[in-house]
Amino acid sequence: MASPEILNKAAVSFAFERNSFEFISNSTNKVFRFTKNDEVLFLRITEKSHAYINKIKAEVDWISYLVNNGVHASLPIKTLDNELTAVYEENGKCFIATTVLGGGIGIVRSGGCSTAATGYDGNNKKYIITAGHCMLGTGSTVKQYTTTVGVDYATAYVNGGQDIGLVQITDTTRKISSLVLKNGSTDYDAKFTSTGTVTQGQTVCKAGLATNYTCSTVLSTSYTSMNPTTGVDLPDQIKIANPNWTFQNEGDSGATLWSGEVLHGVMSRKSSTQDANAFATASKISYFSYYWPSINIYLSATPY
Repeated sequence: MASPEILNKAAVSFAFERNSFEFISNSTNKVFRFTKNDEVLFLRITEKSHAYINKIKAEVDWISYLVNNGVHASLPIKTLDNELTAVYEENGKCFIATTVLGGGIGIVRSGGCSTAATGYDGNNKKYIITAGHCMLGTGSTVKQYTTTVGVDYATAYVNGGQDIGLVQITDTTRKISSLVLKNGSTDYDAKFTSTGTVTQGQTVCKAGLATNYTCSTVLSTSYTSMNPTTGVDLPDQIKIANPNWTFQNEGDSGATLWSGEVLHGVMSRKSSTQDANAFATASKISYFSYYWPSINIYLSATPY
């Protein structure tokens, strides 16, 4: 494990608060999570001999080159000395530090909403996919906690459309990925790599701000739900058992609905009655390409 002295040196090199460190894992590398300017980053510390210094420098140089030339990968962050790595020595051992960006799932709307997935288009613009009823109006500011991440871009939640909305990311430091934050924890521990349909009786899961990570059973694959604001029916929804609102509640709107590594939909709403027969609905992710054919859902766990 890296000593407090090594972590202090890394904090100075990459200009972040030492007290923001959180240990994540210890395998081939020691990995820590920290924050800087309201961004979530990850510090990787490798304990190797001096012979490995140039190899690791070459690795992050190569990754940086790929990202700057359009490849979807996680961009390394530079030190105050404009270097991609920082090297420290302690008790005859060599420690090599690098950092990459991470992300989150919460967005601030009226009452708060969750995010289902992310997307990108051919003009290198990036998007957050959430519930359509979480949109407050085209161009309105969207925040993650207290930091602005983007603006309302579009919603399909009109005239009998699906409850899917898009936030255009305006913070150019933000990365997108298909990683999912489970259990309300601080590190990503799930992902999806494809999209697909559901079957009646199937077990599906969701991860959201209110009830965190929960799983339940599909009751119907083509349920008609009513938009309570407009009174217009929302056709072809996924209906999921939500006893006593334990599967979905306020704040989970827009959350990821998935199973295994397959993305199925965007969580929409809960039934009006809180009892053992309560249910939740979700819009099928297959409708996304119908509304926005020029925007691709990002299906890689590698941040872009």
